[in-house]
Amino acid sequence: MAKKNDRRVERTRNAIISTFKEMIIEKDFKDITIKELAERANINRKTFYLHYQSMDEILFDLSLDLSDHIFEILQKQGFFDGDVYHLDIDMLVNSLNDCLTNDFTITKRLISSDSYHFFIRNIKDLFKEAFIRKIKKEVPLDEYKMNLVGDYIGSGVAKILKDWFNDQGNMSAHDISTLISTLVFNGVNGLLN
Repeated sequence: MAKKNDRRVERTRNAIISTFKEMIIEKDFKDITIKELAERANINRKTFYLHYQSMDEILFDLSLDLSDHIFEILQKQGFFDGDVYHLDIDMLVNSLNDCLTNDFTITKRLISSDSYHFFIRNIKDLFKEAFIRKIKKEVPLDEYKMNLVGDYIGSGVAKILKDWFNDQGNMSAHDISTLISTLVFNGVNGLLN
């Protein structure tokens, strides 16, 4: 009996997530109500609350799932291995591009709208973690300074990727990778030379 119940729970959660994905394409997060989501998912509000406590929790789950998927791909490709000098920005950009374009409409909405800030923050944190993992082997900084540097680099990379993804016609994935690599490893001086 437990397996049947588990499938029902999974089916309901999938219905909630699917409906939420449809709704985020149509409207801003602040305009989505639990009542409307429950009606569209063909469940009642009580059932919704058995699975999620709030709309924020669904958004967080969705953005975390996408970020985890990107992390798994990068981990399989060895992105987190090696030292800071082997930080493969092409691999990062191409993996992000592949993941994000798989479900282009939803991810474009998550990236482009400020209503869905969780997702771009997860991308920033992903890059920050990778950079700190690699740089702490090479650079003797205390934890506080290391986090400041990681935040700076991660925020910059996330912003560049967000802007690029929203307007991909201007630069190729390779060109954006080169720009990010130059900025991360050489700073502004790298662009001036």
